[in-house]
Amino acid sequence: MFTRIKRYVFREPDGRSEALLFFVFSLVFTGLYVSFGLPLRGGSASTLVVAVAFVLVGFAESLPRDRRLLSGALRVLALCLLVTLITLTLLAPEVILGER
Repeated sequence: MFTRIKRYVFREPDGRSEALLFFVFSLVFTGLYVSFGLPLRGGSASTLVVAVAFVLVGFAESLPRDRRLLSGALRVLALCLLVTLITLTLLAPEVILGER
């Protein structure tokens, strides 16, 4: 089990082209937050969490090849953010979605 995690999470960064893709995804989610947040007087915090997770993964992929441990730690941090978001959405949806 640990060897699979080590192989997928703590692998060498993929490079700048992969990082650029994650940074573009981050800009898309930030744009969604701004475009829906400004007219509606407050956007959803979940879009910002996803945008931050994409920035972390993008930064992890843009690191030099010898920074496997730091790259893996950033991937794990992004994964923890997304798992926390899903858990809060399931257990306490009013925190994420707001009162209705």
